[in-house]
Amino acid sequence: MVEFAVPEIDYTRYSNRQLAAVPLAVLGAALFVVLAWYLMTGSPVDLGMAFTGGTEVRFTTGDSLEQVRVPIAELTDTLCRILREGWPT
Repeated sequence: MVEFAVPEIDYTRYSNRQLAAVPLAVLGAALFVVLAWYLMTGSPVDLGMAFTGGTEVRFTTGDSLEQVRVPIAELTDTLCRILREGWPT
């Protein structure tokens, strides 16, 4: 088994300001990244389906993308019309 020794550091040689500088610099960099992302996207993180709502449907087919796109677009139009006008009687 590999064993290594960690040297004992004499923290009394450093002031509290020096000891806090590195963690505060890392925190500042992290906050800068989050702020920049927020300003660019309008949200601090990418919101997934659980936060934004909606429905995700996955299916497998042997058809090409274009062969699948047209029927799905027609179905979407029909579903939107049903939601707006109600189910046909």
